[in-house]
Amino acid sequence: MAADPNVGRVLDGRFELVELLGSGAMGRVYRARQSPMNRDVAVKILRSDRAVDEQARARFFREARALSRLTSPHTVTVLDFGQTDRSELFIAMELLEGESLANRLQRVGRLDVAAACDATRQALRSLAEAHAKGIVHRDLKPENLFFARSRSGDPQEERVIVLDFGVAKVLDASPVATRSQTLTGIVLGTPCYMSPEQARGLALDPRSDLYSVGVILYELLTGRPPFTDDTNLQVMAQHVKAKPVAPRQLVGGAVIPAEVERVVLDALAKDPTHRPQSAHEMIVQLSEAEAAAATISSGLRTALTSPWRALAPSTFGPRMRKSGSRTDETLRTRAWRANSASPPGFAGVGVLMFALVAAVWLVARVWH
Repeated sequence: MAADPNVGRVLDGRFELVELLGSGAMGRVYRARQSPMNRDVAVKILRSDRAVDEQARARFFREARALSRLTSPHTVTVLDFGQTDRSELFIAMELLEGESLANRLQRVGRLDVAAACDATRQALRSLAEAHAKGIVHRDLKPENLFFARSRSGDPQEERVIVLDFGVAKVLDASPVATRSQTLTGIVLGTPCYMSPEQARGLALDPRSDLYSVGVILYELLTGRPPFTDDTNLQVMAQHVKAKPVAPRQLVGGAVIPAEVERVVLDALAKDPTHRPQSAHEMIVQLSEAEAAAATISSGLRTALTSPWRALAPSTFGPRMRKSGSRTDETLRTRAWRANSASPPGFAGVGVLMFALVAAVWLVARVWH
């Protein structure tokens, strides 16, 4: 492979390009040494063929200005931006060590429920601040979520960082700005992760980002996005019209709690009014779903490991806790009556058999 011609160059008298880190539709990203601060940073240079396009240039500076207004620890930090003496556009950002979500999914296939929900919440915290400041990302995808390692290298201290607001729409109350920044019919983004309204080329608001987050969470849990096809147009059409397969049907109900699946499917609603209405609301829904699933799981473990105590509390001491469930009370009452009516020699066997049947019934009711 030929050496990158930019390696070794010094941009704007301050940024010496050391190595190429990656490239994309908008440009290339380099590791650079910034002087006189003597620190390593990431420098993104707009592709030369894009630089002649005024809309692309405006979009590039809009990315820099938008990012410079964001301070969340889950958003990449912009250090500087400008234009070189060769009329190249660049943006300097903090240098992150780690891997993208896309790379992680390629390595591990999918994440467990706790890790998937935690990564999603971190990304939503970045979006909560961006949306509050009138910024819609418009290109959320696994490549733009980054697992950044801490300086200590402890994997428990990883942070999820949202990258590349390069096609972000900066909402503006000015009618002139709105007309110039919202171009009806122009579709920007990645088809597998775009909202139905984005696929149709309509005006977007923060709920479009939440749909994309729902797509990413779906992939985190199942190992694949909800819609795939041979062409981008077919994928976009599915976002507009097709109903996604429920995640639990792909990997099994015992893997993904029903409460978490419900949050995913709500985020994937075709109508934005049926989705969570803010990033903060989705964070709350996801946390509550995890907590509810944990409570149910804990209750099932108690029923399975302590069937005698769960079904005949008056025999073995005071009730462990009041569940508040009429179904639980009915099961316990029936079990106690069955035990009382059984012949003396078979009472213990009767209660134990009923406990096992009740446990199976509870598992089937909760998970299916």
